[in-house]
This record gives sequence, structure tokens and C-alpha cells, in this order.
Amino acid sequence: SRTITLSAPAIQAIVPRQVSVSVADDDDQQIMVNPTTLPLDEGQQGTIAVRLQYQPAAAVTVNVATQNGAVATTPTTSLTFGPGDYDDPQSVTVTAQHDNDLADSSTAIHFTNTGLGLDVSVAVAVNDLDSQTIQTSVASITLGEGAGNPGTFGVKLGANPGATVSLMVSSSNTAKATVPTTPLSFSSGTWNDYQFVTVTGVADQDLANDTVTITITGAGAPAKTVSATVNDDDTQRVLANPA
Repeated sequence: SRTITLSAPAIQAIVPRQVSVSVADDDDQQIMVNPTTLPLDEGQQGTIAVRLQYQPAAAVTVNVATQNGAVATTPTTSLTFGPGDYDDPQSVTVTAQHDNDLADSSTAIHFTNTGLGLDVSVAVAVNDLDSQTIQTSVASITLGEGAGNPGTFGVKLGANPGATVSLMVSSSNTAKATVPTTPLSFSSGTWNDYQFVTVTGVADQDLANDTVTITITGAGAPAKTVSATVNDDDTQRVLANPA
């Protein structure tokens, strides 16, 4: 409020009058943030500058919270601004989290003061850096000739594919070792579970052990190989004719 004095010194008969004037402030407090959208790569940190728009009569606390801590986190839980530093930006550090899928993610950091009815959010967009991989339980296997002594190994994905995908398994030499032709199917619920591949050695007419490369491909991942050694079970014989 202010007091205004009305007077006319040149006219002595007029008595000065004072009028009290009250000014009603129509400003509404606001939480100001910069930037309003924060793009980050997985594992990257960024900062948000926070301040108040108007000078408060007393200290104002701004609560800070993440909408989804699995996507992005912040160690800051609150900020306090007083009449003397309301417009000095305070920094809030945000860290994008690593996950086990291939999809980009998003969340928000919220800045609130319930008493003043303030709620401002900063959108956080996290760019996923993962790439799909094919994983096997072993790098090599040993088997014998014939169906009675096969070899097996497990196959799974390195990351959640977000949808059902298939992997193909092939042998570099089907005259020495064969694999099933049915694709391996993985979904968002089974990508991390091993599925087992049976490799069957083929009987031949020599005495030598053989090495065959088993290749697994698909799901947009680099090919993965397993070395299969086929132990020969033949023994040399001398045949005479007539016996």
C-alpha cells in the first residue's frame, strides 16, 4: 500500500489530504524451468535450471520427483527459494538409466509446490544405445557320429526384442553334422531363456574327426557361431576276398 498526499500550497485555505492506496498484486507465482525437454542417451547426465518467476514474500520449497526411476533419476528431492534468490537458477542433475531392451524410453521430472498449486514438468527422452546380440551357452561342443551321441548348446538373446523374433540355425557341412531346420522363436517374455539346439553327427566312411561350424542368425543381430567337433567312431579293418 502507498499513501498519496494532496495539497495546494498556493491556496492556504485548502487543507492537505492524504489518501491511502492499496495495490492488489495480480501475479501468480510460476516455477520456471530450462530446458522444457531434456534429450539424453542411456547413461548420460543432463541438468535442468530451476527458478521462480516472481519474488515471494517468504521462502518457497519446490519438490522434485521423477515419474519413472527406471528411465531417469535425480538425487535432488527439493529446492528452496527465498525473497533474495528467487530468480537465481538452481541446477537439478538428471541421469538416464540403462535398460535391457532396444526401445527408446521417456519419462518426466516434476517440480511441484502443493500449497501454491504449482506443478511443472520437464520431459526426458532417453535414446536407447543397446544393440541386439545372440548368446550361446558354450563356444564349442563335441559329439559322435550318429543319433546316439549328439551334442547340444543353448541359445538366447542379449536384449529384450520388444516383439517376437526368430533365429535360424545352420550347419556349414550337413554331410558331417545336421541341425533342426525349425526356427527358434523368442518373445519379450522368453528372450533371456536358453533354447537348446541338438547337433547330430553323420556317419561317414573315413577315420578322421571333423569340425563343423554351426551358425545362428536373425533378430537383426550379428551372426553367432559354435564350433562342433564330430569324433569319428570308425576303426580300420583289413578286408580279404575271398575270406
